[in-house]
Amino acid sequence: MKVAWVVPGFSADESDWCIPALLDLARVLAQRVELHIFTLRYPPGRRTYRVYGATVHSFGGGLDTDWRNLPLWWRAVAAIWAEARRGRFAGLHAFWLHDPGTVATLAGFLTRTPVVLSLGGAEMVGLADIGYGEQLHPRLAALMRFNLRRAACATGGSRYVLGLARPHLPPTAVANLLLVPLGVDTSLFSPGVGARHAVPLQPTDATGPRLLHVGSLLPVKDQATLFSAVRRVVDVEMGARLTIVGGGPLEEVLRARCRALGLEAHVRFAGLVPHERLPDYYRDADLFVLSSRHEAQNMAALEAAACGLPIVGTAVGVIADLAPEAAWAVPVGDAAGLAEAILALWRDGERRAAMAQAAQARVAAEYSLERAADRFFRLYRELGEQRVSAH
Repeated sequence: MKVAWVVPGFSADESDWCIPALLDLARVLAQRVELHIFTLRYPPGRRTYRVYGATVHSFGGGLDTDWRNLPLWWRAVAAIWAEARRGRFAGLHAFWLHDPGTVATLAGFLTRTPVVLSLGGAEMVGLADIGYGEQLHPRLAALMRFNLRRAACATGGSRYVLGLARPHLPPTAVANLLLVPLGVDTSLFSPGVGARHAVPLQPTDATGPRLLHVGSLLPVKDQATLFSAVRRVVDVEMGARLTIVGGGPLEEVLRARCRALGLEAHVRFAGLVPHERLPDYYRDADLFVLSSRHEAQNMAALEAAACGLPIVGTAVGVIADLAPEAAWAVPVGDAAGLAEAILALWRDGERRAAMAQAAQARVAAEYSLERAADRFFRLYRELGEQRVSAH
């Protein structure tokens, strides 16, 4: 069975964690299907190469936008069409709706191949106060709505994101929205004693909860609310510590916010961390905390759960699905609620352990890499069978 992916970016080689969840999924699926990956913007340059048995076609489109998308889209469509003439695809799968979705929709029409669209970013939201979300741009929103309605099916990694997509489809097409999350490599992310570190990952003087946040330093992640919650926690538990893993344009703003709240001694910015080192951070913490205003899924929360770390966060993405047994969810922007949840779990070790165990079990049953690969493989096979029967 031959399958094509269309993605915004993909790893330049097997050591490049451009989008870790896609690299992991490709590694497993390429053992079961003939997988061709058409990557639009990264890596730089136009070339064809192999990664874990998948054939990657790179177009090096960079960050060009607006009308400059058109030549990039047509180059990609032409390449998919040429590859389809060498052997038909069972399906075209786009991650996500805008660039990749448009290319897949055009190529699917020309090659008469069913298209799967995966929701994975800001496609279905528009947060005007922070300028976040593709629904803020009417022409872009209309194009994505067209792509969504043309697709054989659309997948999402959480019920939350599928709920956001539902109003954009006619009632007869709602059944084509499928819950198919991306998966966690549980051979890498698992409970256990972390390696010994020359520099401790968490402060050794922490006598309160050791909190961990993994995410880009962007407005949508709303670390300002997280810091307000931590200030409340520190007022009660002076030994509380927060480690922030991730980088982004708001780092200096957030450092200033920490100083204004008197949290310099309680918050550590760890910066960008190699993907393979993340399990050590999860294992070294007491609670994973997330303050996002929007998440389509959130792999970091699932990685934390796979490592046996209980989760507290806003009710977006996968956290809304895991709650209440396997995560503690609070409303978006609710610093007081976030602080209350952190303190309640910190004080109740039995409940904290039960939540961590439930979250780990949910990952193993529903969100493992193998489970994700099985679901996508079955979906591709069904599309291929439908295509054959239609002809």
